[in-house]
Amino acid sequence: MGPYTTLYQLFLNAIFGTPPEDASGVKGGVVTKVAGGDDVSEPEPPGPGHKQRYLWFIDAGHDEAQAGKRSPELPYPVKIYGRTFYTLREYIVNRDIAERLIEMLDASGIAYMRTLPEGTKIGNGLSQRIANVNSYKTDLPKRGVSIHSNALSTNHPSGWQSVLKGIETWHYSKSRTGADLAIVFQSHLMRTANEYAKKNGLERRKDRGVKFKTSGEFRILRETTPPFALTENLAFNNWEEAGWLQDEAYRQASANAHFDAIVEIEARPQVQSLVSSGPDDLRSILTFISMLLTVFQRDPKERAQNRRNRYIRNLQKREAKGKITREQYDRYLSDYDKDNLNATSK
Repeated sequence: MGPYTTLYQLFLNAIFGTPPEDASGVKGGVVTKVAGGDDVSEPEPPGPGHKQRYLWFIDAGHDEAQAGKRSPELPYPVKIYGRTFYTLREYIVNRDIAERLIEMLDASGIAYMRTLPEGTKIGNGLSQRIANVNSYKTDLPKRGVSIHSNALSTNHPSGWQSVLKGIETWHYSKSRTGADLAIVFQSHLMRTANEYAKKNGLERRKDRGVKFKTSGEFRILRETTPPFALTENLAFNNWEEAGWLQDEAYRQASANAHFDAIVEIEARPQVQSLVSSGPDDLRSILTFISMLLTVFQRDPKERAQNRRNRYIRNLQKREAKGKITREQYDRYLSDYDKDNLNATSK
């Protein structure tokens, strides 16, 4: 596993101390070294450990019985997850990214469950995976991510297409928390993809955004009890993006991005969601921001003048709507000036 992302390294530093230079890791902790350079067979306990916040369901999106998308035939063999293919198959790519993600979750102490057991020849369909998520008992709040990739039907004889490309993340239309999850995952996936593009002299990927459906929603989003995000990582039958997906370095980068998103969600404080905020919520937020801007202005006289100007604008609006007379306007402003003069003279 490796190399570490910056966020992942900071996370491991906080839990275990400095990670090993070779980025090696095993379940439960970081591999330790002994005299002579041999690895210890059992990992050391992870010190203070990570205080688990959520139980994460890692869904590898399809299995061998329901393989999902596949690319047209490639002119070269691709070895993924220990097997050799001449077409990219979604369940294999998804599983490879998921297992790389799980390896990092193991090392970090973040709580997770697979929706499918280890291995590739699995017969559990989508209904069983959903049942596994909903029936699992835990004291931790549940969250989940389902890892996929895209494809687009095409009439081109080769099977390749150039229209659909990029990354998108989906959430259930009625889940505010699901939307928050999707925003975080999309942000990390795009950042990592563009870093990969820059490093390899490739074109930046299209940001297809955070999405939801109003009908025909994905079952893994609609029918699971905990909120899920569903990531669509590039397109199998876009020739350029198939090249990315067959590259082990990109699949590792995608796993890193999924992990960094989980780390951010695990670590951030509980704050009010801005998704689907009502008018009252939005008004409160804007009022708070306005207050902060006033507080951080350096000149006290400027702050006082700005407050007076806002008060005058409010009086002008009330007078224009006929709520106060001109005499009341003058009296209110005079009282405001007296009150503030008394306040500053104390």
